[in-house]
Amino acid sequence: MAELFNLQPEWLARRPALRSFLDQLRNDGKLPEPKDFKDWRNQIEVLEKSAETGTFQEDWRLPDGQVFRVIGRPHPKNSVAFLFEDISKAVAIEREYRVELEQMLNVFDALSSANVIFDTNGQAQFCNQAFADLWGQEETERLRGLSTTEMTRIWQDKCAPTPAWGDFRDFAADFGSRSHWTSVVQLLDGTPLWASFSPISGGQILCEFTTLEKTGAAALLRQKHSA
Repeated sequence: MAELFNLQPEWLARRPALRSFLDQLRNDGKLPEPKDFKDWRNQIEVLEKSAETGTFQEDWRLPDGQVFRVIGRPHPKNSVAFLFEDISKAVAIEREYRVELEQMLNVFDALSSANVIFDTNGQAQFCNQAFADLWGQEETERLRGLSTTEMTRIWQDKCAPTPAWGDFRDFAADFGSRSHWTSVVQLLDGTPLWASFSPISGGQILCEFTTLEKTGAAALLRQKHSA
């Protein structure tokens, strides 16, 4: 405790009351400044008096970037035990991950091709706005969490009959050696799509759909059949 909060061991040895302890932390800048500090201290006092049933948990975010997780638990004889944990590094890593994820999603959303990523459980994890627009959905959120079966039903409703969707379901269910494959499918209005299915890191799947000119689609089909 002395090292974590830079407190004098001699002062702690005098067994200060909880309010004195909190006041000392506040004076040392180790306590966040709530809008109503008196109300916050009263909540702690209530917890202390009702230790048999009360619990307490907060993350203290300090101006210098430190973050302490504080957990209060009932303790015998009308007392309460507090656990203080410095989670600053974990919070910083999580914050950095969120920033990188947001940047990745912004790039993902800016792509002109329609893309969706399925996680290892076969559920749509990320998709861009181009993907939602292509398949007649106003928001990407409506598509996230859909299974491969649910997603291919949307594709089937918007496309001419093709074995590609069944092949994709088999591909998604096969956790063995996956390899990239492609297919040309056709929307009900006759627009051909170049569909690409790729395994990516962590067992995830990237699906990409690109609108093709009919002449280009015919050329691709001829090339595929000749191969």
